[in-house]
Amino acid sequence: MQKLLIILSLIFFMSSCKSSQNAQGNLPRDIDFENVLNIANAGPESAQNLVIRDAEVLENIAFQRESRALNEVDFDKHMLIMVASGQKSNGGYGIEIIKITEHKKYISVHYENQKASEDQMVTMALVYPVHVVAIPKSNKEVRFEGKDTIMQAPNE
Repeated sequence: MQKLLIILSLIFFMSSCKSSQNAQGNLPRDIDFENVLNIANAGPESAQNLVIRDAEVLENIAFQRESRALNEVDFDKHMLIMVASGQKSNGGYGIEIIKITEHKKYISVHYENQKASEDQMVTMALVYPVHVVAIPKSNKEVRFEGKDTIMQAPNE
């Protein structure tokens, strides 16, 4: 009888370990995100990457232009991820979140700082590139990983 209990205990222990591995086995995984704001002339004056988990933090960001979409976020279910490149001297700049990945202990946000190629014509105006996306709410640390890219001129 004692051997039977030991065998059943081992089987239960091994099966619970396996299900725990399966739960962790699907990480890292890409997180779907919803574009909330992606515009060249609405971001804050300074370059910054932010995680916005509540409306109070959102109210303290000095956007160049108001956006209704920002005010419609349900912070009980979602949080916002913002990347902004700050003030730029012409329209040849942009910023874009490319991918968001959830890891066991953190979330990584991959984004591109975009600049027009030297032969590309651009508008001569101050711009404030910003990209804000909504993802499911999480308490995990968020890490930002940016890279510089050259925007290609559209084919004419």
